[in-house]
Amino acid sequence: MRDEQSTGGRLRRILQSGYVRRWHTHPRLSASGETVAHHSAMAAQIILALHPDPPLGLIAHMLHHDCGEAVTGDVPGPVRREHDGIDLAVGDLEMKALAEMGADYTVSGEDAAWSEFADRLSKIVHVATVAPDLLYTDAWQQEWTAAVHDAYGLGVADELAGLLDNRRAG
Repeated sequence: MRDEQSTGGRLRRILQSGYVRRWHTHPRLSASGETVAHHSAMAAQIILALHPDPPLGLIAHMLHHDCGEAVTGDVPGPVRREHDGIDLAVGDLEMKALAEMGADYTVSGEDAAWSEFADRLSKIVHVATVAPDLLYTDAWQQEWTAAVHDAYGLGVADELAGLLDNRRAG
């Protein structure tokens, strides 16, 4: 019998959560195969590349922030925003799952702003790579505008120059 609360049991659940597929309800992005692990690693890489002094707690948060989706799946943002109570309920379930995994790294203040920025930028880079034409839709233009605004607030707007222009390099 497995001990779900042992270190090994919690680690197994964290690692398995990385296989949760993102974008499963989007007709084009679902075929990209992006997983929670891929997205979380990219978000952490963004922090490491752009943050002037990235705290370990923020990096840990970025690597684990969506592990709770092992319980809920990747509930689409529009569903969470447009239906009263769903965001709160899903968020509670995900936080409970993170706590049970021992992966409930929370951030606040400026680290929370960095977390939101890296999460958003990771989504944009993914879309720019697998379906660049989608970036011209109103929804993705709003995401990009918000990312640039966040980048200015965090003092890293200049570092974004060329990020999407060079997506096909290599």
